[in-house]
Amino acid sequence: MTSNLNTMTDGTHRMHVKMIGEMDVDPEEALYVVRTQTFAHHPDETVSFGDRDADTVQLHLDDTPATTLYAGSKVVEMPRGMALECSMRDLRQPLAWRADHRLDMLSFDIPSKALTRWARDNGVRSVGGLSFQDGVRQHDEVIKGFGLALLPFLDDPAFAPRLFVDCVLNAVCSHLVRRFGTTYNMDSCRSRHLPVSAEFPCPILSKHSGNPSEKRRINGCCSDGSNARWNCSEKRIWL
Repeated sequence: MTSNLNTMTDGTHRMHVKMIGEMDVDPEEALYVVRTQTFAHHPDETVSFGDRDADTVQLHLDDTPATTLYAGSKVVEMPRGMALECSMRDLRQPLAWRADHRLDMLSFDIPSKALTRWARDNGVRSVGGLSFQDGVRQHDEVIKGFGLALLPFLDDPAFAPRLFVDCVLNAVCSHLVRRFGTTYNMDSCRSRHLPVSAEFPCPILSKHSGNPSEKRRINGCCSDGSNARWNCSEKRIWL
């Protein structure tokens, strides 16, 4: 089994980054949950990020003051925000943030290759990408719930329960595709919309189980937060 774990500290900005990615997946095709913290502010400095083929969903863990973001050649003035609000951001252009306040943020990292792999593993014929208002903060109870569920495990990623983490990451991706996917069609449903309660194959369960013929049924969560049953025919067990 291979796991995608990382803990980094940027001494210049005193930035601490901890992340957990899906197990047994190429790092370029994995979904990640990341916690980023800074413990001091440096208003005369900027932190660069972005410039890669991915989107990110951010759960802000603290209230934040108004701040400045540089997106390519544009200067974007960001309004103040409240704790537990969510926002999404396209990371495909070079970005920089003026480090003018302390930061505590949990984010779900969705590379385009991960979205393509997720679609393939889940029987979704095509996902053209995610369409959203960049940087707009709003309340999303699904992202909030999933983020807070994973938050304790980012204190020590090496001891995170990997089956649980991977199931949550896949559920987050399902939620985002249903809500923001530009093209979405699931073979197993034969329709554009899943019913609130449904049974469908779960590709997460099966990689690590002992009996390849065994079938398991677990309770999961639909992208809208409602309960659904996943009828999982042992292909991968993860987390």
